[in-house]
Amino acid sequence: MKDFFKYLLATILGLVITGIIFTFIGAGIIAGLIGSTDKKIKIEPKSVLEINLSGTILERKQDNPLDELPLPGNKYRIPQSGLNQILTEIDKAALDKNIIGIYLKTNVLDCGYATIDEIRAALKRFKSTGKFVVAYADMYTQKGYYLSTVANELYANPAGMIELKGISSETTYFTKAFEKLGINMQIMRHGKFKSAIEPFTRTDMSEENRIQISELINRIWNSIRDSIGNDRHIPSFLVDKMANENMAFQNQERYVLQKLVDGLKYETEVLDELKQKAGATADLKWKTIPIKKYKNAIVENYLKYDANRIALVYAAGAIDDGSSDGVNSKEMIDAIREVRADSTIKAVVLRINSPGGSAYGSEQIWHEIELTRKIKPIVVSMGDVAASGGYYIACNADMVMLQPTTITGSIGIFGMIPDFKGLSNKLGITFDREMTHELSDFPNVLRAMSANETSMMQNYIERGYDTFVTRCADGRSKQKAAIDSLGQGRVWSGGQAIGIGLADKYGNLHDAMEQAAKLSGLNSYMVIEYPKEKDFFSLLMDDLEAKAGSVLIKTQLGEDYGLYQRVKNFGFIYGMQARMPFEIKLN
Repeated sequence: MKDFFKYLLATILGLVITGIIFTFIGAGIIAGLIGSTDKKIKIEPKSVLEINLSGTILERKQDNPLDELPLPGNKYRIPQSGLNQILTEIDKAALDKNIIGIYLKTNVLDCGYATIDEIRAALKRFKSTGKFVVAYADMYTQKGYYLSTVANELYANPAGMIELKGISSETTYFTKAFEKLGINMQIMRHGKFKSAIEPFTRTDMSEENRIQISELINRIWNSIRDSIGNDRHIPSFLVDKMANENMAFQNQERYVLQKLVDGLKYETEVLDELKQKAGATADLKWKTIPIKKYKNAIVENYLKYDANRIALVYAAGAIDDGSSDGVNSKEMIDAIREVRADSTIKAVVLRINSPGGSAYGSEQIWHEIELTRKIKPIVVSMGDVAASGGYYIACNADMVMLQPTTITGSIGIFGMIPDFKGLSNKLGITFDREMTHELSDFPNVLRAMSANETSMMQNYIERGYDTFVTRCADGRSKQKAAIDSLGQGRVWSGGQAIGIGLADKYGNLHDAMEQAAKLSGLNSYMVIEYPKEKDFFSLLMDDLEAKAGSVLIKTQLGEDYGLYQRVKNFGFIYGMQARMPFEIKLN
């Protein structure tokens, strides 16, 4: 009885403590919601917009008041920014008579080079108004440095470093590990370059994959090199020479001598220079406005209401791969249907940053785009990657625009069914079954496929590939044989894609908007984003789910989190896949 009361009191005490904790959390959420209301702020004359970029840059990020609260797990959260928000605030600042310049700081950036190109283009639009950009970093990563070279003045810390080393791309292979575990990956594919399955069948790159990766990274590097050279007034061959020496390990004085930076300064010295630009004196306090705060600034002549609208539809992430961060084909279809039915929307810009995924999901999205383009023009804007299924949903647009650093193509199909029989035998687990028909248990991951099943699956893949090629041929006004020769699962850089007719022209997201307006005959317009943003409670549930799972794992694994995610997603790679080579990460 004594123990009973002891446990009863402990339980009651636990419930009370839990109640108190949730009360504080609830109060914090309410306070955060109240504090996060869009309180408009006044910008003082001669202010400087501060853009401090670190962590992951997503295509689109919805404001979440929970991010700013001292909730469990928030301190472990890797910073995230939305490219849409960054571009919006830069363009707004260009029109703001009270903003005289931008102070750009960068840290480690997790994004592709095409995303960097988008921000660089926005900063150049800002500079074209006569305003300045000053960049500084303690340590420049290569992506951070590439972004910062657009600045009027570029400074590094006297004890800092600049990473300039060229590009590498590394693939992880699981074949030997699967052999030891007794797992056999049964693969069906079409496309000699369809290297998405190589991590499960080989221990190194095939010759075809090595050729395409080599050409891809060299072309992307050439674009980056030339942009750095043009902005810093350095001959391209010297940029290559410095990259060959890996400048991160060179003496800081060389950064100035070889024009990589305009000077070596501590941040306090850079801030003093900004004060002078703002005309500050000892009696006049000057301010830098953080970009997160600047979103609440009212700027005259920016984002005026317009009866004519252009829909900006985001397709970011893998298609139907089970990830909450990817493209849900059902949600995408609903969004496109809504856009098609809205008579105030005169044109569509489809922003794609996707390596592909489900062939079935890609086909359904393609169909909705085909129906929509009969009513209103569609322009595709490609981000870091728009390959395989990502290209599938782009091929029938009225115009396809991309960056030189975009990765696209990968027109090919594969299917993958694992056989875990060897693993189950090692574990001493056996299975038995009765069936009414020969294929009643197919597909079955607990046994190998028969010759008949393998043939049936290969025919299934061939039909899928033929559909994919047909869609691309019709969309790009080419013969199927021509698309097949460009397909075979091969990936291309933006420049290559234009040269072979898979894309139309270079252009960033802003250019795509202007092109959509031109096609629809609009002189003015406002932009509406789709799919619509989630409500607060949906955000709350997503946030709690993330905290319960990936936040701490991602923090502990760091760069290896991507490997963990790929292994975890094996379970979602089911059925026919229109997916690019398993992962091309440019370091």
